[in-house]
Amino acid sequence: MISSKHINKIVAVAVVFALSMSVMIVYAADAYESSYIPEYQKRLFNGNVVTIDIQADNDDWKRLNDNASDKEWIAADLSINGEVFSGVGIRTKGNSSITKTEKSESDKYSLNIELNKYVKGQTFYGLDTFCLNNMVGDATYMKEYIAYDIMSYIGVATPLTNYAIVTVNGEYYGFMLILERYEESFLDRVNGTTSGQLYNVKKEKGDNGGSLLYYGSNKNRYSQIFDNVVFKNKSDKHEERIITAIENLNAGTNLEQYWDVDRILRYFAAHTAVVNLKSYISDQQQNYYLYIREGKVTILPWSYHLAFGGYPKIETDATFFVNFPIDTPVYGVGMEDRPLLDKLLAVPEYKERYHDYLSQIVEGYFNSGLFEETIYDLSSSIGGYVQNDSSGFYSYEQFTESLANLIKFGLLRAESITGQLNGNIPSTTRGQSIDSAALIDASSVDLSSMGGLHSDADS
Repeated sequence: MISSKHINKIVAVAVVFALSMSVMIVYAADAYESSYIPEYQKRLFNGNVVTIDIQADNDDWKRLNDNASDKEWIAADLSINGEVFSGVGIRTKGNSSITKTEKSESDKYSLNIELNKYVKGQTFYGLDTFCLNNMVGDATYMKEYIAYDIMSYIGVATPLTNYAIVTVNGEYYGFMLILERYEESFLDRVNGTTSGQLYNVKKEKGDNGGSLLYYGSNKNRYSQIFDNVVFKNKSDKHEERIITAIENLNAGTNLEQYWDVDRILRYFAAHTAVVNLKSYISDQQQNYYLYIREGKVTILPWSYHLAFGGYPKIETDATFFVNFPIDTPVYGVGMEDRPLLDKLLAVPEYKERYHDYLSQIVEGYFNSGLFEETIYDLSSSIGGYVQNDSSGFYSYEQFTESLANLIKFGLLRAESITGQLNGNIPSTTRGQSIDSAALIDASSVDLSSMGGLHSDADS
């Protein structure tokens, strides 16, 4: 079980900052305070490694594996810690994950699980959907866990995470990360309501919208958003409100009327800290959710297995990622191409608050020792399972080496952010190109050891 010291230290540090910074107090007053922990959180996300057995028809399972890129659903029974749920929907997930898994000649795919796919209203004690990630690009087994932990630390609503031993018809499949998906159970847990609409923003060839640039009032110009609606009760009202929000965003007007500015600034502070470039901030313009409720739009984090310098393949210099600029945190595009960043950071008050959140992450999560302690606790909890993961993409030796590099990367990243905040290190792309001598030297960090698109560590 994951050490309780981790939880206690998070609470202690968070309380200190909440008391010392008024903006934290204001946020806490406005945030939804749940008076209970959902039963599924107690059972599935309690720190104890879960056992999951997928009981599927052999032909169905073969079809799922043989046609992984099709992401077709199959029905199966699911045993979670010995309790069986019938008629559960299962399919493969993740385009880059599928491609990398196929390249490694493995059949251990990441999976989406929907309890109510074939049995209406069925849940796991209130949880309607989750996924199982196969760690194909993550030798640390914990990039996503840590990234979401940092998001949660600074006040971003994030999915719950844990680990599971997965079998298929009783045969070992792999040691995997469990990740709560964005659905009604998530909204009820973090907001106390299932109202509003979610959009899983995805990049598709020839489509628009993911950049959040304004393309006019025709909703077809925003297919990357609206073609990926989560709830079936699609609403023209929601779509029209989002287009209006995007229009005002690009004009720099009525920002707080249409956008949940504070939550978005928290998101970008954490996102910048962990350097996840396969996201909104790059030419990918995907791997995030939009959530609209009561007329306001916010952004939610998704897909962090390539964080901490795992993307793109052409960037292999750790110094580049460690010093990634906090005031122009985009890659392959200009700030003007990403208005959710550009327009918010153009407002002095918002930029100062964004800097405050970055400072809190650096001091409270990294410099306090919490970052290292979290990694050590996780390593202690999952190390034995990693060592025995016969279907794993990395050896146990690669796992332990990756953690040393992850710790070094994180601490150097925190040092660079501090330097950028106090002006000792340029905080923009242009400034860093002019004064590269001021950058933190991270040549001692082996990025490939942690996994990612540029990794050759896969078996």
